[in-house]
This record gives sequence, C-alpha cells and structure tokens, in this order.
Amino acid sequence: MYNKNWKEQTWGTKLALIVGIYLIIDTLRMVIIGGYDSSKLFSALFGCGLIAYILLYNFLKKRQRFLAKILLSLFIAFAVSFVVVEGLLISKTLAKVEKGDAIIVLGAALVGEEPSVTLRQRLHKAYEFMLANPEAIAVLSGGQGPKELVSEADAMSRYLMRMGVAQERLLLEEQSTDTYENFVLSKKILDEYFTGKDYQAVFVTNGFHIYRSGKIAAMIGLPAAGLAAPTMITLAVNYYIREYCSLVYLWLFK
Repeated sequence: MYNKNWKEQTWGTKLALIVGIYLIIDTLRMVIIGGYDSSKLFSALFGCGLIAYILLYNFLKKRQRFLAKILLSLFIAFAVSFVVVEGLLISKTLAKVEKGDAIIVLGAALVGEEPSVTLRQRLHKAYEFMLANPEAIAVLSGGQGPKELVSEADAMSRYLMRMGVAQERLLLEEQSTDTYENFVLSKKILDEYFTGKDYQAVFVTNGFHIYRSGKIAAMIGLPAAGLAAPTMITLAVNYYIREYCSLVYLWLFK
C-alpha cells in the first residue's frame, strides 16, 4: 500500500519529502556533533514545514481542490522568494575588499573560552586583512552570552594576539548581544578613535551574514564594506535557511 502511494506521487512531491527528511537528519547530525543550540534548528523546522505542506496538500487535493490550489500558489510564491533571497545572499559573498582603516569583527558563539569554528573563520579573515593593511585597527564586537565563560570580544582578542597581532591594534566592544548592537557600539568606538576624521570601515562575518549585516550597518549610519569569511559546508544549509528568515523579518519589521 505504502509503495503504491509512493509511486503515485509526482516527482516534485517525492523531491520535497526527501529534502524535508534530509534537513531533519542534518539538524540531528549538527546537534549530536556540536551540541544543542537553537540556531541549529532552522534546517529541521524547514524540513518539517516541507513535509507538513506535502501532507496537507495531498489531503486537500482529494477533498478541497480549490484550497489545494491556493496552498500550491502560496508554496510557489514562497519557493520563488526563497530562491531570490538565497541568490542575493550568495552574490554578496563574492565582493572583494582590500583596503580600510578599521575592520569590525562581528562576534559569534564560543566553546568555553575559545572561539567556535564559525568565529575562527571570521578571525582568520580579519587577520589576513590586517596583514594587508598594517595601519588598520580592529574592533572586536561581542558580549558574553549566557553559556559563555568570557566575552566574545575578549576571546577574539586573545586569539588574534596568539596569531601575532599587536594588542594596541585591537579595540574591544564587550556589550553587544546582536548584530544591530554590534554596529551601534562599534561605530561609537570608531567615532571616538577617529575623532574629527573620516575613516573607511570594513566588517567581517560569514558569507551568509554579509547582506543583512550591511543593511544594518547602513541603517545606523555606518556605510561599511563587507568581507566574507567562509562557512563550513556542514553548517551552510542551516545557516542560509536561518538567514532567509532573519532577512524577511528585517524587511517586514525594521
């Protein structure tokens, strides 16, 4: 019976179900390997949504074809918006930034007192920039989360100094709790450091985060170029899905 029902499904339905199941498994893999974090749940939520849509659409198609068509139209509109937004996010990772007076490193989670893989990727990109711009300073932006032993800024500072960056080139911003505060408080530090002078700012974050970060920076009056750090392929799917949700929220409510 189940085999017959599966054979009767369209290729689109089969593909959606396979993707949905994969996304749920992907979330379980991330949690098992790296521990639970609410930011890792977007793949699973997206996968559950796909499966729920297929089940509801099949149910309505047999009983309320008009409602099924409306549901299908909504899904197509969502799918188109998702592809457009993801294309926009990916395109922003290709921009080249070579010069600047200051680089803002946006914080990310810690593991104990050490930067996570995601944050280390940002720090290595910042390190490359500082080598190429020996006069540039860095604002390390990130407060202390509820499960973190030190502030993200402090952990970043110690990490970069171990790599050979002079302490006097590192300015710490240890109060922010999100990207908006990262930029507001970092701008305040830079305005004070470059008092009365124009300066060219650059920010570094992972590729999926570049577009939204640039929009937030512009909102608070800090036009800054974005420098994309790589994203681990094993985390990319989840974080690009999360960024779609975050960007839609930004457009609708900010």
